[in-house]
Amino acid sequence: MPKDSKVRNKKFKKEIQRSLMLIQESPENYYKLFGKIGKGAYGTVYYCQNKMSGEKYAIKCIQPKNPSHRETIVNEIVLTRLSASKNIVEYFEAYDYDDKLWIVTELMKCNLTTIIGQKKPIPEYLIGYILKEVLKGLISMHDKFRIHRDIKSDNILVSTDGSVKLGDFGYATQLTEESKIRDSVVGTPCWMAPELVLGLDYGTNVDVWSLGIVGIELAEGEPPYFHEDYLKAMYYIATNPSPTLGNKKTWSEDYKDFVDQCLIKSSEMRPQSSQLVKHCFMEREHMHFKEAFARYLKSLNIY
Repeated sequence: MPKDSKVRNKKFKKEIQRSLMLIQESPENYYKLFGKIGKGAYGTVYYCQNKMSGEKYAIKCIQPKNPSHRETIVNEIVLTRLSASKNIVEYFEAYDYDDKLWIVTELMKCNLTTIIGQKKPIPEYLIGYILKEVLKGLISMHDKFRIHRDIKSDNILVSTDGSVKLGDFGYATQLTEESKIRDSVVGTPCWMAPELVLGLDYGTNVDVWSLGIVGIELAEGEPPYFHEDYLKAMYYIATNPSPTLGNKKTWSEDYKDFVDQCLIKSSEMRPQSSQLVKHCFMEREHMHFKEAFARYLKSLNIY
């Protein structure tokens, strides 16, 4: 490893130590826990309220299965904290109690999967707004050499005011500036980039591929190969031509090209997030998109 990379890795480890402050008490000393608002492979999320301030939050409870699993959770806590951005769910604090780890974050009302599941067509201009907000969150990560590695509708959270933010950093990883590639296979198959599926070296633009799949998901209700089993989905991603928007007459040329740019199979040819934000589909400027999305959410009657 180059000397500069070692210095950066050492610096990042020190940053982790400074950022990782696990409170060795029960979170229920400070928060009143209510019902579950989400459950996944990495734990259960509850709605909670601070007993002193009355503020409402989300708290994720995770029981590590082994030391490696615990390290993954700690990675999520640290990278959530270090990736502060208005397009990333805000981290507040974390607890280590009763062999469980608890992560307190801002409360978001639901995820994009819930919205897509309503099967109410999302206007293209709102799809553009959602994708641009996700892209801004990715840029804030990629600029710091961090990869999310699990961009999908489940992990894109929304609030009643129309805010769109990235959540769930369970698979996120830190790169150094000089070592911009990884080779471990992680993520959720339908949204995974070909180079990730094949176990090749990859960089931050695996998240760009996943964003393109979300672009299809928003238009068509589900990602390609959604009903295939794990291995078959991975095989199709690796061997088939890039997916693209169906029903092409429904969507603008800008939208179709944006998705196609995200889903260029060659990682070397696929644009980085900082380049993609300059795409004409992202540069469309319309007033009050956030307010319009909030009105759309209200019309769904989902909360």
